[in-house]
Amino acid sequence: MPVASGNLKSIGRRIELVAMDGHCHDITLGLYEQVSADGTSFQVHTYSSRDGAAERVRYVAEAMSVLGGMQIDPNLDARLRFPCGQPHRVACRRIFLESAKQPTDTPLRPRPLEVFDKRKRKTIQVNSLGRGEYLARTEGNVGAHDRRAAVAVLGLVKLGNMEAVPDTSDRVRFGCDTSHDAAVGLLLTRALEVRAALREIESRAARGVLAAPSSQM
Repeated sequence: MPVASGNLKSIGRRIELVAMDGHCHDITLGLYEQVSADGTSFQVHTYSSRDGAAERVRYVAEAMSVLGGMQIDPNLDARLRFPCGQPHRVACRRIFLESAKQPTDTPLRPRPLEVFDKRKRKTIQVNSLGRGEYLARTEGNVGAHDRRAAVAVLGLVKLGNMEAVPDTSDRVRFGCDTSHDAAVGLLLTRALEVRAALREIESRAARGVLAAPSSQM
């Protein structure tokens, strides 16, 4: 089914891709960035007309809303933005990829601000300090240099393009000065495996080309 050029223009610039969605006929899902006078928003889109494709797009957008704390535009299907109005593009790409891993109709709830560290067999907790700043602590740590918490902070910096707080190794923040607890909880699940997560992103970018509409019928 051809897609009019006007529709293509309105979608925006693609910033991430799931080349084959195993939860829906291996369709291709794209995340598109749109910049307007109202700020930056993101659109989940597929060219596929396969049964269930539209429902799959809506589910992934809903997952991004719940798991990443993004707001769905009530007037436009599958378009989202962060409450602060900033793009947080890197974090949004990660939220999209993690959301696309969820099978359709899987119950959704925000991830907690903690992650189990398999290497040390302890829990790393992240506490919101307000104004977009977070403090990481390993369970049982009483003040000594917390190396694993520092690894988690580095992971959040890399996966969410957050900022390390100067002169600290256990604090990280969003430059918008706004808390994004759901997004941090989701990013934290991969923060201790940041190299693997970055390799996944690089691999997808290397092989992912959005298929033409005619090939996704």
